[in-house]
Amino acid sequence: MQIVSISENTTLKEGLIPEHGLSLFIKTENSQKILFDTGQSKNFVFNAEKLGLKINEIDFAVISHGHYDHGEGLDFFLKENHKAPVFINQGAFIERYSLKSTGFKFIGLNPHLKDNPRFIKCGDLRKISDDIFLFSNVKGSFPLSKGSKLLFSADQKTLDKFSDEQNLVITENSKTYLFAGCAHCGIVNIIEKFSYILGTLPDYVFGGFHLMKSDEKEVELLAKKLLTYSNTIFYTMHCTGKEQFEIMKKILGARIEYFSCGSIFSR
Repeated sequence: MQIVSISENTTLKEGLIPEHGLSLFIKTENSQKILFDTGQSKNFVFNAEKLGLKINEIDFAVISHGHYDHGEGLDFFLKENHKAPVFINQGAFIERYSLKSTGFKFIGLNPHLKDNPRFIKCGDLRKISDDIFLFSNVKGSFPLSKGSKLLFSADQKTLDKFSDEQNLVITENSKTYLFAGCAHCGIVNIIEKFSYILGTLPDYVFGGFHLMKSDEKEVELLAKKLLTYSNTIFYTMHCTGKEQFEIMKKILGARIEYFSCGSIFSR
């Protein structure tokens, strides 16, 4: 398994372009190439080329949820890659807004892409192969982050339920890998649903935890809960926030790392 960050808020390597977004290049042991999210621009394509990766060789793409910083690069992906299907939740194109100090800002996906024939619209559970599947519509009792409570549906009154937020699971060599885009539903709730489906905990978790608006107390509460998943290693990024990551690092130690653009995981 090889996982490369090709779009993220920060960068490890000179010459790569960071942005507020997320895109991961995944290569499995059998050489299947997967793109998880596309960031918000063409930067993921540029960064992939700099890292020696070819977007036109991707076998399939997954869009974790319908926010611009995870799927606005779709146009560029479809132009660079002419064959790969895109697994996207059936609710990914609903209108959604973020409440800012200046008012509501549209943060959804560009609606002109909605009916692209290469999109495979997914429901709550979607099997891709014997070792790969997606799940969404996560609910749970662990409290959502402060930042997730600033996100609204089309009427700008109802909080977003994030039912379209889908998580990618890959099993390889008896190890399980869980990929979450922003964990708006709560990374603990996502892990608990993973555990309910598979009867075990993930060995590795990659994703943003949406903590940038969270205070120290909230971050510590989450980190202490993640600590109880004693065999799980976390690679976090993007909407987690660097300050919040440092708080988690003090509690989780070597079991959590920050995954900047240019970071490479290989097993």
